[in-house]
Amino acid sequence: MHHVRRGLVVLFVVAAVAACGSKKEEGAAAPAKQPPEPTEPVAAKPAKPATPPAPLPALEADPGGGDGKPVWGLPIGGLGSDVARDLAVTPDGGAILCGDFEDEATFGALGKRTSAGKSDAFILRAGADGTPGWLNTLGGANEETCDAVARVGDLIVAGGLFSDVIQVGKFTAHSNGSDDLYVAAWKSDGAPAWLWTTGGKASDTVLAIAATPDGGVVVAGGFFGEVPFGPVTLTAESFEDAFLAKLSADGDLQWAKRYGGERDERIIRLAVDGQGSIFALAAFEGKSTWGGEPLESAGGYDIGLIKLDAAGEHVWSQRFGGADNDGAVGLAVDPAGNVTLVGSFDHKLTIGDATYRAAGDGDVLIARFSGDGTLAWSKQLGSKGEDIGAAVAADAAGNLVVGGWFEQEIDFGAGPVKSKGNKDVFVLKLAPDGALRWVRTFGDRDHDKARAVAIAPDGVLVAGIFRFRMDLPTPLESVRDPADKAPKTDAYLLKLGR
Repeated sequence: MHHVRRGLVVLFVVAAVAACGSKKEEGAAAPAKQPPEPTEPVAAKPAKPATPPAPLPALEADPGGGDGKPVWGLPIGGLGSDVARDLAVTPDGGAILCGDFEDEATFGALGKRTSAGKSDAFILRAGADGTPGWLNTLGGANEETCDAVARVGDLIVAGGLFSDVIQVGKFTAHSNGSDDLYVAAWKSDGAPAWLWTTGGKASDTVLAIAATPDGGVVVAGGFFGEVPFGPVTLTAESFEDAFLAKLSADGDLQWAKRYGGERDERIIRLAVDGQGSIFALAAFEGKSTWGGEPLESAGGYDIGLIKLDAAGEHVWSQRFGGADNDGAVGLAVDPAGNVTLVGSFDHKLTIGDATYRAAGDGDVLIARFSGDGTLAWSKQLGSKGEDIGAAVAADAAGNLVVGGWFEQEIDFGAGPVKSKGNKDVFVLKLAPDGALRWVRTFGDRDHDKARAVAIAPDGVLVAGIFRFRMDLPTPLESVRDPADKAPKTDAYLLKLGR
């Protein structure tokens, strides 16, 4: 399935098991706590009863204008494989970009960095004009990735996986097995604030992070076997199970929950509304339980959309899919609590009263729901090739920006557009009712994708991968050996007008 990265194969490696915890700037980590016998997930710190949250606000009036014209672009890369995976916006309209790189890569004016092992994670802050401000890389002798990033007040919080050892400033952690998951925080100037890690003997990873109204974060992903989360141990029911955990602004674990079933489950993306309600976008096979009635896939991987309250308790959950693989990898919630998912499906998919049939190898799916789970609208975009929706962001007026890639020719609503190469980037803006505002496509003769989008006060930020050349007013050129006919990917960060 092309939507769920980092395979679902269990890699059992014998390693010493250490308890999870955060390492804070004030000093050394507290002594490791020994987890109790494996149990079903419970809150590490039980949530206290709270007064009902204030109602969510109405959407703001749409200011109008904007056409998506490119403003600037920043290439990142070297001869190895370099990938941008997620984005966050800074208060001044700049970007926080995270991803991973191999060997040696150039990060604009900040110069070159060399990975310590197979791949290193990076977190880059760029100003509103695209000028790189600071860069942190995370790497040991093996593999480190950064799959998710969020801005939480004055902190920048990112997560992914690491092998063997991870170091964030003076904070160091060793993995318990194959790959362990981590969450790390930096201050706005790039100074490390804390590091939290955990894992079992197999491969465990963070795939999603979202800020919560209390200044903390929720993090989610997938795990195998037994993994300690503070005073409890989560145990996967079969193969890979999904986890959801809440951390405070200081990196302390507050609670953790497991979701699973007959086959594989993982949470791909998270979004949190102003009341603290948590929306989770999941991929799962077979029969899977998320707190309510079990969801059952129609065939291969199906899409799960789950709403939880601020304490992680189930509110509602829904399944979408057909007999083949279907996946969603983009999720956004607007200030009024409307939630939108984007992804793709391979052959046939039913959502609400509509049944869509893919025109090619995969078609784009976009669906918007109210906060109570009622489907507002959905749409399919696609043609004969592979067309994938990979990212979505929502603004204060409920407008949506969607990014992804397409092959051959596709009509986004303003007439057919042909790709220039194998795969081209698309970025489109939709009104709250799904009507097209504008669409932009970028690419050259090879393989170009948008993997993340974010909305800044004065523009749209887009990040992804490209090969050879990104066709902009000031073109971006990848770093490559002129004799290499199939160079590895470089990452890019792009700003468009709103």
